[in-house]
Formats: sequence, structure tokens, C-alpha cells
Amino acid sequence: MRIIFDLYLKGKGYHYIISQLNSLGYKTREGRKFGKNSLYDILRNPKYCGTYTFNKVNKDPSGKRNSHKISENAIIVDDAIPAIISKEDFRKVQEKMSRNKHRTAAYRSKETYLLTGKAFCGICGAAMTGHRASARGKKYVYYTCAARDRLGISACENKVVPRDELEQVVLDTLKEELLSNNFQKNLNHYILEEFHTLASEVSNEADSLAEQKAIAERKLNNLYSIIEQGTADEYDLQRLADVKRELTSIKEKLSKCAAAHSLSDINPRAIERTIKLCRNMLLKNASAETLTLIFDDMVEKIVIGAKKITLQFKLECFDTYGAEGRTRTGTWGNHA
Repeated sequence: MRIIFDLYLKGKGYHYIISQLNSLGYKTREGRKFGKNSLYDILRNPKYCGTYTFNKVNKDPSGKRNSHKISENAIIVDDAIPAIISKEDFRKVQEKMSRNKHRTAAYRSKETYLLTGKAFCGICGAAMTGHRASARGKKYVYYTCAARDRLGISACENKVVPRDELEQVVLDTLKEELLSNNFQKNLNHYILEEFHTLASEVSNEADSLAEQKAIAERKLNNLYSIIEQGTADEYDLQRLADVKRELTSIKEKLSKCAAAHSLSDINPRAIERTIKLCRNMLLKNASAETLTLIFDDMVEKIVIGAKKITLQFKLECFDTYGAEGRTRTGTWGNHA
């Protein structure tokens, strides 16, 4: 406990303290390695300066325990237990943590991380999360392994990656692989083929529905004949209601097929214009919202190793039309 409080007051960050504790072999009360959450709980706990709190844990109206909020019925007794840390040091730590909390919140509110949820560590497999820090008057915005951020370098040795550099690599690769003139032609051809396949399926479904409609109408006419003859029973009346519902459903499906079939005359030039519009959005200074949408639609996963990154694309037409496969691997730092 003294090591933790002493290093924190000397200006050392959580990562440094965690690395020191884990390298010395210290474990948490549960026998695990130290992480950011365990450090936070220790630095906030007044029992280390001799203060003990009875009935500390608060309960919500539902009866659920809330350990992050002190109960109104709590009884706080100073010097109730032996102190490990002086009250003055504990007070300084609380003040420093409060300042850092407000500063961190301000940092996070100003940054956008376009690859959140798509970037993963190539060493341990954890997600890469966005962070912001400042040192000697300079701002640093980067992605880092979540396991390393939480447990320190003992959990993962992967390095942090500058945010702007990584996002530019992804953007440049998309421009090169997905928006080249050759790829645009292949994608245009692929869309036309898929559309014609869909149109053929719609046409076949319409033919099948037309046959079902004719059969249902014959059934309906037969049931009407029975009713007109005065020989219908409850079973016949129920059958009449069922066939009417079936015929209504068939007509609705036929109407949808007709609407889809009306689009069968797709214009290849319209496809080409749409693809070029997407390309221009990337080549120009697109907004963060636009880039997020593009990354979501085109990028499946980004694996960041110590010396290379691997981009996995979403569009399956790559396999058919030869955009060098769905996965692109390059050496990190060379922007390949």
C-alpha cells in the first residue's frame, strides 16, 4: 500500500505503478495481478489512513448493493484501525485524483476514434481502445491494447499506435484497394450480376405465386358453389375463410414482386456514378461521421501487431473479382 501511495504522489501513472507491483510479484486480495480498477479502489479507500466505515455499502430501492455510493446510514470512525498511510498523504491523493478525473473527462469529450470496435491487438487479441494524453505541453492521441491499459505491460507488450497514423493507413488502403478504377469496374459488374440474379428470382417467385393464386381462386369458386346449393356446413365456412386469407396473402406477395420487377431496368451508369461519389467522399476531406460510415461498411477487422497491421474487408465480391483477396497485410510504419 505504501508503494502505491508513494508512487502516485510522485507523479507516476497507473501503468507505471501496475508494472512495478506486478514485476515485484505482488497480488491483489483475490490473488490476481494488479489492474487499474484495483489501484483506483485502493487509492480511494480511507481505511489505509486509519478510518473505518460501518454500513458503508448502500442499497438501491430494489435491494441491490451499490458499492460505489456510501450509505446515508454509514458510521465513519477515525483512527479505528492502524494507519498505513498518513492522513495528509491520503488527502493529497484524493485531491490529485479529483483533478485528474475532471481533466480526463475533458480530454475524452473532444476526441473521435473512428476504428472503435474494429481494431484488435495482434499479440493478445484484446480490443484496441482510444486514449488521449499530454506531456510537456504536447497532446498525444492513440490506440492502445485494452489489456495493457488495464493490467500494464506484464499483460501485453504491444505498443501504442498514433490514432491519426493508423486511421490514415486504413483510409489509404481503402483508396488503393477498394476505390481504384479497376475495382470500380469490377464492382459495377458484380452489382449488375447480383441485380439480374435477384430479378430472375423475383420473376420465378411471381410465376409460382400466380399458379398459387389460380389454385386458391378455384378453391374459392368451388366453396361458393357449395354455399349457393345450400349444402355448406361449418367446416365449409371455415375453409372459405381460410382460402380468403390465403388469397389475400398471395396477392400481397405478388404486389411486392411487381414493385421489385419494375426496377429490373437498372442503369449501369447510375451504379458507376454512385461508386464514384463514394470514391470522391474518401479522396476529399470527409467528415468524421462520413468516415465512420465508410469504415463500418467496408472494414471487418483490423489486427495491429508489433510490426504489421492486417486489414480484413467486408465486401465478399473481392473474392470473385480479384482485389487480392479479402485480407490485406502490410508492414507497420511503412504504411503498406
